Amino acid sequence: MKIMPRLFCFLIMLSFAACKDEGRVDHAYDVDPRLVGDWYDLDTLALAQPSPRFVLRGMRISAERTIQPLGIEFSTGRLALMETDQPKHMLHANGGLLVVQYVAFPDIGIDTLHYAAQHNTLVLTDRYSTQIYRRISVGSQITEPLQAIMDVTIDSVRVRTPRVAAVVPVYVSRLQPSHLQFQAAIPNGFLRIDIRGFSGVGSYAIGPGDGVLMLFSGDVAFMYATDSSSPGTVSIDEYDEATNHCAGRFAFSARLPVPPHDPPIIRRLTDGSFSAPVYR
Repeated sequence: MKIMPRLFCFLIMLSFAACKDEGRVDHAYDVDPRLVGDWYDLDTLALAQPSPRFVLRGMRISAERTIQPLGIEFSTGRLALMETDQPKHMLHANGGLLVVQYVAFPDIGIDTLHYAAQHNTLVLTDRYSTQIYRRISVGSQITEPLQAIMDVTIDSVRVRTPRVAAVVPVYVSRLQPSHLQFQAAIPNGFLRIDIRGFSGVGSYAIGPGDGVLMLFSGDVAFMYATDSSSPGTVSIDEYDEATNHCAGRFAFSARLPVPPHDPPIIRRLTDGSFSAPVYR
């Protein structure tokens, strides 16, 4: 009978010990202090058409186990934090192993990487590739300042290109001497306008299929485009190949393809304006 009280006391002591350990983070799972800081790499962006030459890959790794993306504030050319309400979370960040969890709507994604940190260099390796980052600080000058802004009203909502981005958020490509293509990133989507018959400053009609609005909802994309019943206009107010700069205004309506007997779904873009670099 004396064995039971002793066993009971032993179990209570064991439960207290377990509760104490539950609140302690094992040192092996702390974030490797060599990882903490701001890291970046400028990678070549080789698209088939004239376009920005590089994309920034950057991140801020914190001791609190989060990874926030870095981008460029193109109006100043400086490195800055990109706005995000869902930073990546590190499940493990020590001993050469980095396990990262992130939202990949509608699921949760997990990446497992190996790392090597030495001096001001961080090497990340997965099954398919190796990426080399250099240590830097937010606010550092990355590029020359650049005019790359666009805003437009879509239905009744005013939207604009991001202030901080990994790649130039709005630009104009001169595909042929008489063919310009305008592209701009917006929250959860992008715009594209083809300007055909281009001959300099002036006003141009946006033909069927030449005005495109792409919107993303999770992993689903909706493409609206101009047709013969929804024309538009783009005005080129400035075009200078000596400074590689273009500015203008635009407006158009775009339809979502639906079955013939369904009611039309139309998005109206008004009061659009832009100032962007030109790539040739």
